[in-house]
Amino acid sequence: IRLLHIISHHIALLTPSKLGICNIAASARSFPRTRLRNFGHNINTFLYLLAGVCADSVTSFDVKPIGPTQLADFLLTTGWKPAMSVFATLQNDCCERGLQMSHPVRDTRDVYRRAAEPLFKDWTLSDWTNEMVPFYWSAGLITHPLFINETRRYQQQKGLQHNTHLWPLRWLGPHTLTYLMQTSPLLSEGQAYTGLLLTVFKRSQQGLLLSSFQRFSPQRVAFQQQTWMACVDGAPIWSQAGGGERCERGLLGFGVTSSHNPTIQQRGSILLACYHPKKGSLGPRLFGEGVRLFWPLSLFTRTFLQRARVIEIDGIRIVEGLMEEERLPIESEKQEAFCWWAGQRGQCYIAVLCSQRSQLNGYPCKDATLQLRQMKDGQWQEIHENIPRLENLIEEEESKKKRLQVVSWLVVVGAQSNQWPSLEAFLQRRCSVIIITEQQEEEKKRWMDWNSRRCRNDYRITISDPWDETMEQHGPIVFETNDQDDIQET
Repeated sequence: IRLLHIISHHIALLTPSKLGICNIAASARSFPRTRLRNFGHNINTFLYLLAGVCADSVTSFDVKPIGPTQLADFLLTTGWKPAMSVFATLQNDCCERGLQMSHPVRDTRDVYRRAAEPLFKDWTLSDWTNEMVPFYWSAGLITHPLFINETRRYQQQKGLQHNTHLWPLRWLGPHTLTYLMQTSPLLSEGQAYTGLLLTVFKRSQQGLLLSSFQRFSPQRVAFQQQTWMACVDGAPIWSQAGGGERCERGLLGFGVTSSHNPTIQQRGSILLACYHPKKGSLGPRLFGEGVRLFWPLSLFTRTFLQRARVIEIDGIRIVEGLMEEERLPIESEKQEAFCWWAGQRGQCYIAVLCSQRSQLNGYPCKDATLQLRQMKDGQWQEIHENIPRLENLIEEEESKKKRLQVVSWLVVVGAQSNQWPSLEAFLQRRCSVIIITEQQEEEKKRWMDWNSRRCRNDYRITISDPWDETMEQHGPIVFETNDQDDIQET
């Protein structure tokens, strides 16, 4: 019962009451269907019971009750009743920061054992060692370096040599397997679903939600993880590294969302997603390097492109304010760095800005085939739409150096109010006060030994926003990297 209370609270937290949708949110284990459609999900039964609205089983303005499901039968035959605090969480606006959603990886064994002890009192030490392994897999730790030996041992004991996900392990000894997992952590640790810190900004009555996991698994391959997402009156917006058929195929039967996770920092209604792949990592090689943001152009009631004011001084770029009368056509194929893409849907606003040059591509793509049910003119309609993507352009100079680009996406959301009565007012009054400072130090080559040399690649971006009250308490958003990357001797 206590677990149901916790789960229901988290679901209500990520559900704008206007929509009855909770799947358009950050998720540690997602599938394409969870971000591309708002109907056909098991959880919708619960949302209908909780909020009285969802996108399932509706054919007209008169919402009909959805049919019986296993989840509904389970909830209605237990003694559980949703607490009043759950309804308050569903209805109220909120700005939650750093909400712990799960335990750290290192505590997994202790946490699972304490949870299972009341049920399996007769288990021996050998039983605990062997039979708990599938629970570790449920946390995405099947190839994690700390758990790989237990996975290999369980495979041998249970005869799983031909399992779809495990068959390659039968050819490797325990020492070789451990070495491989430890030397490629950006791949082997990418599936973990633990250690989550959730940040949520919600305007429930307007249907606005911005959610993310703070600094979750950066640079690692994202196996089914969606580290941030914006729900703008039911329209999903998110970013992704790599993608296409290579991500769709995945690896050993596991789906891949991104070739490398970004470092996420969110303060209230502003979010920074910084993609900084590590040189030599397998993710960009296997699943693609380019970063793209999914921008549902046709779903916006209003949208336009506004150039920001950029000042460059000694390798430091400062973005402050907007260029007057510098509104650009949204259909332009290529755009400069630091241009605001602004959109409005219903009473919700969103503006995104990329630190690199980008282009709008609308070619058909399975990653972007959207299916939505929405109310329009008093009737329920089903929309089938291919979402255009804002794709960053890989600079030719960087490509020649074989150096991976750092790509940052800044996302700002807001709801219609007396302060921001229009999209133009939101952009002028909200986004024009944000100051972005980007510093990329030039290469500094130095001899490390006789046979090789290394180059230091420092990158720092700082976001200051006087409108955000959380920044007064916690300071500006700062991202910094000092990766030391090997380069070949010329």
